[in-house]
Amino acid sequence: MKNLSLFLIGICLFFAHASINAQTEFQPFRVDMGFGWNKAFWSNTGSGVALYFEPKYAVTPVLNIGVKFEGDLNSRNYTQTWGLRQWIGSCLATADYHFMQNSDLRLFAGAGLGVYHISVYNDAIPISGVANNFGAMLRVGFDVNHFRLALAYNYAGKDVADCNTSFFSITIGGYLGGGKKKMTATSLSATL
Repeated sequence: MKNLSLFLIGICLFFAHASINAQTEFQPFRVDMGFGWNKAFWSNTGSGVALYFEPKYAVTPVLNIGVKFEGDLNSRNYTQTWGLRQWIGSCLATADYHFMQNSDLRLFAGAGLGVYHISVYNDAIPISGVANNFGAMLRVGFDVNHFRLALAYNYAGKDVADCNTSFFSITIGGYLGGGKKKMTATSLSATL
């Protein structure tokens, strides 16, 4: 029992120390934004474009949580004469784990869960409508000097035409806030 108590106290001290470091080394709030390219995982598809906006907060030096808003435009060619276009808007609760804490280059892996709003439209045939699906996202990437690159897989379910809407995306962008805090003589003496 004594060993368990010491172990729990050690874990509490570790997380308290990590939380203090998060507040002293990095600004806790940041907003990511950018654009990218996507490719759906169905047959006869072209590529599409993506735009995203993601406010987030660092709860520890290595863990960020946030909310990601993304819009993706994809296309599917049923025949050579007509195609189907999809607009996929998503709102996901996200978390990113950074593997390197005190470096300018910070590799990360992350995940998200939320809702995908899928609009399907085509002028040539009467296929149109909206589907709202619960889905998930997995991603990896890196941050360096307020630049961000991420590779993501989005599982978004099926649209009203019963087509799989899962897609892979590559996004680039930047972020405001979240950088290393500037050390002053007062803050340096407080950390020592």
